[in-house]
Amino acid sequence: MNPPPLTADDFSAFFRELWGADYDPFPWQREFARRLGDGQVPDYVAVPTGSGKTACLDAALFALAVQTALPMAERTQGRRIFFIVNRRVIVDEAYDRAGKLCKKLRDAVSDSMAGRVAAALRELSGESQSLPLMRAQLRGGIYRDRSWAGSLLQPMIICSTVDQAGSRLLFRGYGVSPQARPIHAALVAQDSLLIIDEAHI
Repeated sequence: MNPPPLTADDFSAFFRELWGADYDPFPWQREFARRLGDGQVPDYVAVPTGSGKTACLDAALFALAVQTALPMAERTQGRRIFFIVNRRVIVDEAYDRAGKLCKKLRDAVSDSMAGRVAAALRELSGESQSLPLMRAQLRGGIYRDRSWAGSLLQPMIICSTVDQAGSRLLFRGYGVSPQARPIHAALVAQDSLLIIDEAHI
């Protein structure tokens, strides 16, 4: 028997399963997940420093899983979730969180909430044996990993500095060949959600 489709009401259980029974999402995080799942992407989220903005990744990922129950033409949540910020240290922190999400979803028991989310993400990738989620890091000062651009279908979290994501949107990706620039621009601009942290700076 198949479990019922995921709904926004399941986000709190998903969050607690990921991070521990004592960790409930903040009300704004629950609302963010609900809105994304309903296809209502807010223009901005204004919360103070230390309020868990990096957990926007969890909410966006959950909303993506919720929308797998919809016909493709009705889906609004991007398969690629970009977390864009102007400081490398925050890119690294978000990348670490994305790594924990990848591991928890990969290792999840099938009848758990994380297992249900993982199954939905695998369905999106088109392969039942694929990883439910992958991650990538785009910033200077590290080895350039191009594997994130290898699939249109794979759900993915990409943690990036502003210049790395922005240059790709402008068909001028750093270290990207002229032939690959349109591909990178499309991967950032289409079927993607761009979460820009500290956009006021």
